[in-house]
Amino acid sequence: MSGKRHLCVMARVILLASVTCGLELIAQPAPPPHLNAQQKALVRPVMPRGAAAVIKVDPIHQKTPSRALRRPLTTRVPSSVSSSKGLDKVKLLIGDQFTGSFLGYAPDTGLQWRHPSIKQSLTLNADSLARLILSERPKSTNSRRHTCRVVLVNGDEIFGDLVQLRPAEGKDMTLVLNTWYAGRLEIPVKMVRSISPGVTGSRMIYAGPNNADGWATGNSSTGDLPQQQQLGGKAIPFNGPVPANPADAVAKVAGQVPATRSVGWRYSKGSFHSQGSGAMIGRNFDLPNKAQIEFNIHWSGYFSIGLNMYTDKFNQYSGNSYQLRLDRSNAYMYRTSPKRGSENMGSNGRSGLGTSQSKAQISVYVDKEKKEISLLINGRLIKTWRELAGREFNGKGRGIMFVTRNSTPVRVSDIQISEWDGNLPKGNNVAAGDGKEDFVEFINQDSLSGQVLSLKRGRLEIDAGFGEPVEVALERIGRIDLKGRGGSVPEMPVRAVFRDRGKLSFALGEWAQGQVKLISPAFGTVSVDESIFSTLEFNLGKPRNEDND
Repeated sequence: MSGKRHLCVMARVILLASVTCGLELIAQPAPPPHLNAQQKALVRPVMPRGAAAVIKVDPIHQKTPSRALRRPLTTRVPSSVSSSKGLDKVKLLIGDQFTGSFLGYAPDTGLQWRHPSIKQSLTLNADSLARLILSERPKSTNSRRHTCRVVLVNGDEIFGDLVQLRPAEGKDMTLVLNTWYAGRLEIPVKMVRSISPGVTGSRMIYAGPNNADGWATGNSSTGDLPQQQQLGGKAIPFNGPVPANPADAVAKVAGQVPATRSVGWRYSKGSFHSQGSGAMIGRNFDLPNKAQIEFNIHWSGYFSIGLNMYTDKFNQYSGNSYQLRLDRSNAYMYRTSPKRGSENMGSNGRSGLGTSQSKAQISVYVDKEKKEISLLINGRLIKTWRELAGREFNGKGRGIMFVTRNSTPVRVSDIQISEWDGNLPKGNNVAAGDGKEDFVEFINQDSLSGQVLSLKRGRLEIDAGFGEPVEVALERIGRIDLKGRGGSVPEMPVRAVFRDRGKLSFALGEWAQGQVKLISPAFGTVSVDESIFSTLEFNLGKPRNEDND
């Protein structure tokens, strides 16, 4: 009996152990009782014919990603972020940032903020603010597109309807501009760099970067960038270090190379910075049939960069797109497709970015209906490329992607994407005068230098040295570049980007009930409709933590 009891206890222990380990075994027959202990030890259990051990193993869930993955992993976006469409965002100098609703601002108290998870409103000190990103506000019934662009000597850009250039006895002239968002503005001409009377304002699609939200980055060696971006949907996380390829993972085990490497682009202080050759960064936009794509590029050494436009795949060669390739000497345009790869669209243009230069403004104008793409560098028309007759427009998507073509670091900033009226800026093939005289360029690209005397009732009066002043109808003028008159715009604590196009520096007063009081060194104190603002940068002279971006 004691032997049977011992076998029973042992069977229970074995059964308990099998359950604990996740294994379920078929019971084996016990050895015959007439064998002694030594004989029993030699007996090997034999499974009955046709029977098999049933083993159930619970799946092992690996919580850390494999190092052998070749593409950046997508990350689940928290519900608070994915549902934040229509909300505002504020960021502090120390790097903290909040999503919620902007309620107002006063210089003596600070910024009023409502967080969706906090019952009471918050007051943020004015000297702690870094950035405010506003969701779109309802526009005034008076809103309209303006016909004149004015660029100030500090690079600020505002739009309005040109009323007059009014001379004043013993003083310099005053530019009078009528706007829907701020009423009548009067600006001393000494603070104005240029006036473009016939430029129509257009819908701004994107102005930034203010952070890396919505952008995906990677390297051409890691495969395509993620394709899950949707307008109004979940944002793709901005990836820094990405997993290495399997060969690197094996080498890591051998202690030879790191298993991850930093590739792609990084965001810092309003710019994207490339890291290595083949670094890609892309995003989808609501691209119109006629688009203007502008950005500033900074480099050191012999750079080479590509811009893919209207792409349906974030890969520099296999997507259906057009790719601008730009370096210090040349500008090329390629048509890319999965079947045909890259095809040169004709002769190159001379970029003219010599060894003494380290930055440039790039402007690309795309007309899908005419199947034309024009490139301007620093305001000068470089070349217009056209599709071959009978071919359809090759851009099948709505993606924009920057890609580095060598290892020289580059920095991309001040990206603006907007609707375009189809008219290229006039007179980009001629010099804008010598800076010692006012320079007037006509829409037929003729030009005239001299002293601008006045503009009234739609006619510009200029002393061109012909004895009598010359009068020119305003509709014939493409651009007026004014000579330096000793004016300057001092540094201001706040800089704003307008939603429809333009930017302005100022000191911020009270913001309440849809109206913003601001103080500009160019035109004084005015009340502005809040719907014109897209982004505001605060405390421009103070250091800020951009790590969270």
